Amino acid sequence: MLRAGAVNPCGAALPDCGAPRGPSPGRRIGPENPLHSGPWLGLGAALWVAVFGFGAQPAAAQGQGWQGAACVALNRAVLTDAAAGKLPEAEAALSGVLASNATAEDHLCAGVVLSNVAALLSISGRLPEAEMFAERSIHVLEQVYAADDPAFLRPLHVLASARIERGEIGKAREAFKRMQALRIERPEDRALFHGVSAALLNLAGRRQEAESEYALALDAWEKAGRGGTADYGSALNGLAAVFIAEGRLDDARRTLDRALDVFSSAANAVPMDRFKLLATRAVVHARLREWRDAEQDLRDATAMAEGITRLDPVVLGPVLTNYAYVLRKNHHREEARVMEARAAALRGQSSRDTVSRYH
Repeated sequence: MLRAGAVNPCGAALPDCGAPRGPSPGRRIGPENPLHSGPWLGLGAALWVAVFGFGAQPAAAQGQGWQGAACVALNRAVLTDAAAGKLPEAEAALSGVLASNATAEDHLCAGVVLSNVAALLSISGRLPEAEMFAERSIHVLEQVYAADDPAFLRPLHVLASARIERGEIGKAREAFKRMQALRIERPEDRALFHGVSAALLNLAGRRQEAESEYALALDAWEKAGRGGTADYGSALNGLAAVFIAEGRLDDARRTLDRALDVFSSAANAVPMDRFKLLATRAVVHARLREWRDAEQDLRDATAMAEGITRLDPVVLGPVLTNYAYVLRKNHHREEARVMEARAAALRGQSSRDTVSRYH
């Protein structure tokens, strides 16, 4: 469900330029290789419940009680709380459904709602929380579904996507391995699958295979009737990242122009979509030594980030680092120092968050 959306647009000549592997203070960007990228995925992001207009329910759930009036009302209330940052209230409501006498239908409802919350948090840039809710969704759905059921696809997609963006590549591959065991039949499901595959291939330096997988994802979104949605635009953003890594900057620019057109008109686009596109496009400008254009894109992306509540430091930190580098290229040293200080503070915050989460 992430539109996270986008793999990092880095080439093999940038050994320190992969998706983040935890706090890495003082990363230097040599003048021959301007800018490193953020951990974009270019994956699709579809919330399940049709009543909200964000896509269709999983095939396994069609016609079942999960979309009864009570479950739809629960989904609406929980997503409203999650969007407002009231996660304890959202968790309390779901815990009530999963009481000791919960039925299979209750587990199905709660599993779907948990996955919807995970997707919402993911496209809001709140990756640790998205990962937590996706894991809970999978655990709940395991109570009622066989391991190969397509109902697991959405939470596994969020899980793999969040892990890639946070630099947890080994764990992301574990989630993708589970995705490979699922029965995937619908075109929108194939689009999600190929998007994760492309992201992992790009991170592994297998650019041609990654490009082919993004092409399959784009084709699947079109077959699903969703060629004008933000999911399609995010896949374009991921494809542009591959082109950047290959040094095909004209192709990257054209692909990002297409993505921008999609995001400008897509009803389901969110601020994170444009934030990631601007950050990726800034890399293209920097590679071409178009420093003023790069500065403008990063200025806009940074301003946009101010309105995204609790944006993960792993997402914002590399953008601020790039912004500081570009500001120095344009001789704005004072402003660059401010951005460098902000990036350093975020690295410290990310380190503390990692310690508190895993220890």
